[in-house]
Amino acid sequence: MKKRFKASKKPFNILKIVIILIISFSITYFLKDHYDFIFKNSINNIDSYFKLNLFKKDFFIKYAILSEASNKDDTYLGDYIKDIGTNDIANNIDIYIYNSHQTESYQYQKINPYNVYPTVLLASYSLREKLKDYKINAYVETNNITEILRANNWNYKYSYEASRLLIKDFLANNNPKLIIDLHRDSASYEKTTTIINGDSYAKVLLVVGKKHENYLTNFNLANQINDLIKNEDNSLSRGISLKDGKGVNGIYNQDLASNMILLELGGQYNTFLEIDNTLNIVAKVLYLYLNGNTQKE
Repeated sequence: MKKRFKASKKPFNILKIVIILIISFSITYFLKDHYDFIFKNSINNIDSYFKLNLFKKDFFIKYAILSEASNKDDTYLGDYIKDIGTNDIANNIDIYIYNSHQTESYQYQKINPYNVYPTVLLASYSLREKLKDYKINAYVETNNITEILRANNWNYKYSYEASRLLIKDFLANNNPKLIIDLHRDSASYEKTTTIINGDSYAKVLLVVGKKHENYLTNFNLANQINDLIKNEDNSLSRGISLKDGKGVNGIYNQDLASNMILLELGGQYNTFLEIDNTLNIVAKVLYLYLNGNTQKE
């Protein structure tokens, strides 16, 4: 009869199997999530990647978009959350940065335990901080596009209508020298990435809508910015995309101001390190533009 109770050891064996499966799944998930960076970049970049994404928590906590879960219970993040989206409005605003598609994200890298997601809004905050080094005062739009869509019973395709409300409200009381709608493209990693001096960068694409009368002024501005980017490194630019025809927006709110550009920064497969590398150059380019350096070298 006692032999019947030897089966009590099976749960222990099952537990070991479960643990092995969990470990195997975790390793597979990690490699999948980090494949592009680990296998497409140098050992030095891998080291920099982990230093940026795992240890530079002050930057991510202060300027990141938090997950829905974090927003529901953010007490464990402490006082850092109070600083998210803080703009310096004491001085005249040189550049207004907004994101019509605020939730567009880059390669998914959840930085535990902070639940941080790299989005175009996070990139906007990063650009703002880099511009400070050039004594340029940039303002990042922090109003929630999703909430505006919900309040007007609009779906996602009306995102430009939502951002239009924000732009008009901002311009009613401010006169920035430059307006930037920062996006990320949906394209392959190879198409949105370049290597400069051994480091990986996200490429830049400028978009100009042709469905309004004064699009040539926006096109001229895009050309000046694009030339400055190419002066830094020709491979960094994906050029200028003119949008017209059936099925495309073709305006992108550029009819509201002649000093407006739509900038596609990288794509969904780029890491935030690659985005941050490019933003260093973008900040320099914007400084050169605002200081009248628009000629090719």
